[in-house]
Amino acid sequence: MTRRSSAYPRVDLKNILLFVEKLTEKYSEGEISQDEVVEFLGLKSKNSSGFGSKTSTARQYGLINYSNKTITLTESAIKYLHPIDEEDRKVQRIELINRPVLYSKLLQRFSGKVLPTPGVISNLMVRDYGIISSASKKAARIFIDSLKFAEVIDPDSGKVLDGSDMQKEDIEAVSEDKVVQEKRSVGKQNVLQNNDNLSNNEEYFVQTINLMPGKTATLSIPWAYDSEKVEVTMQILESIVNSAKAQFDDKKKLERN
Repeated sequence: MTRRSSAYPRVDLKNILLFVEKLTEKYSEGEISQDEVVEFLGLKSKNSSGFGSKTSTARQYGLINYSNKTITLTESAIKYLHPIDEEDRKVQRIELINRPVLYSKLLQRFSGKVLPTPGVISNLMVRDYGIISSASKKAARIFIDSLKFAEVIDPDSGKVLDGSDMQKEDIEAVSEDKVVQEKRSVGKQNVLQNNDNLSNNEEYFVQTINLMPGKTATLSIPWAYDSEKVEVTMQILESIVNSAKAQFDDKKKLERN
């Protein structure tokens, strides 16, 4: 029986975004029929491998919703195609690189560490993540190219940015006003130095979340945020939760072994 591979992006992030952008330029940002996608790719039918690789990858990145007959853009795709500025587009790339399940797990595994060689990543994909050996080298190359495009590899150290670094870059990128940025910095220091008075902090809206007996988490959002920045923060939190889940799954796997 032939072993099936786990899902992995078959197109790097830069080129799948270019595909979505060019596709919507030719047709629309509403519903696009499968036949239109087939025509755009220059294929004979939707059963061609090129159709599946493009649409599957775009869906893994959270760029499209896919039905039997049509494809529609997601909110994430529309935001990327219509950025406020280049920094906003960078925020979107960081969000998108964490969307594929495989990439979320790998980014958590390599967080704060020097990115391994393509050969090591290829072997890890086969050994720990269910990618078939015949596809692992290509999958590893696509992964590395996508990380470079999303700018989540430190150019000096070669280390993969950890979750807090990505969060910091996301928050700084959506800053439109220096005063707001300074208030955020001061408020953050106040939160770190005086957790007991969070609810009285005039700079922040604070919500304490009961996780389990004796364990809580606190969410602090600057009052200076507008609705768009709150939405970006929620996307960051979703990325953190996905990374935590990946780490939990890896830990459980190690315990079973």
